This record gives sequence, C-alpha cells and structure tokens, in this order.
Amino acid sequence: MEGLSLIFLAFIVAICRASHHGGLPLPIHLRSKFHSDDHLNTGISCDSWRLAVETNNIGYWHGIPVECENYVGNYMLRDLYGEDSKFVANLATLYIESLDLTGDGKDVWVFDIDDTLLSNVPYYAVTGFGAQHYNATLFDRWVDSVKAPALPESLELEPSEYGQKAVVFKSHQRKKLEELGFRIIGNMGDQWSDILGTNVGNRTFKLPNPMYYIG
Repeated sequence: MEGLSLIFLAFIVAICRASHHGGLPLPIHLRSKFHSDDHLNTGISCDSWRLAVETNNIGYWHGIPVECENYVGNYMLRDLYGEDSKFVANLATLYIESLDLTGDGKDVWVFDIDDTLLSNVPYYAVTGFGAQHYNATLFDRWVDSVKAPALPESLELEPSEYGQKAVVFKSHQRKKLEELGFRIIGNMGDQWSDILGTNVGNRTFKLPNPMYYIG
C-alpha cells in the first residue's frame, strides 16, 4: 500500500506542477501561437468533438479536424488539460486509499507510458496537435532525441509483438501478469486501448488526450 501511495504521490505532484505552470512547462512562444477558437467553421462545436473523442463515441479516428487545431492547442497548453488530468489522478488516489491490500507484493497498478507517465505535448505542439497527418519518422526522431522523460525499456517491444493492435497487445501483457500471480488492482492510460480488452484490472481510469487515437 505504501509503495502504491508513493507512486500516486509522485504522479499527482507532476500533474499539479504542470497545472501550476499553465498546462505543461513548454516555451511561452508555443502558447502564443494559439488563440481562442471554440467552434468549427461549420458550426460544430470543438467542445462537442472533444467530448465525443474522450467518451469513445467517435471510435477510430484519424487526426483532429483542422478547424480545431487552435482549440486543441489551447486545451493542451493552458490550465484545463492539467486540471482534467489532476481530477482523474485524484479519483485514482481516492480509490487506492480505500483498498485493503494484502501486502504480499502481488497487487500491481498498470500505467501506460506515452501521455500518461511522460508527455509528448512538446512534439505535438509543433506538428499541429494532431491536425497534421501522423509522421512515424518524425515521431521516432522525437523519441530518439530523449527530450521527453521516457524510460528506454518502455520503448522496446518484443519482435513478436509488432503489428498487433494496441488493445490486443496490452490485453496479452496484462494476462501474462495475472498468470504470474499478480492482481491488477488499477489501470490508467490516455487511450481507450489502454483500458479496454481483457484482464483490465479491478478499476480503470482514462486520462484526457484529444490529439490522437490508438486502436
């Protein structure tokens, strides 16, 4: 219980620090590029579009509407993204504090990495926040630059896992944990594929991410 509490303490401190700095601690010139633009030119609300994304009502989607680039940029770089993430983290903390764990070392919490424990917002801030087509070469170059605080182990997949859908791969990895005798008491990620599928754990928590979709 103490170990899990320390993990959540570190997570919430990071969220609070990001929120305190007006979103993420990015160069101020990134913020100045974007102005308030809450609606699509067609009259469709970008607020409604983001809600449909976060509730998975849109399902599989390729990139944000170009009309919503400024809107998503404002959301990610200002306070609201940090506040929404902090709210989810606080809910997860309340949940874990309510648990009566056995203390046998078999209770685990599964975290996604990208845009859950590290942030790729600096990359997306200069590539249209998902409005531009995804460029695997550019993103791999960003990862290789190690400008985001990523653990090298999190960037490596077994060769046999390449080509699998994310929800299939992650379900398989969670199943392997449970086959080893671990109990997944919680699961947190920014993509629906992080928390759907099989062996998802006792409770799941979805962090916001209107920039991209991984199925």
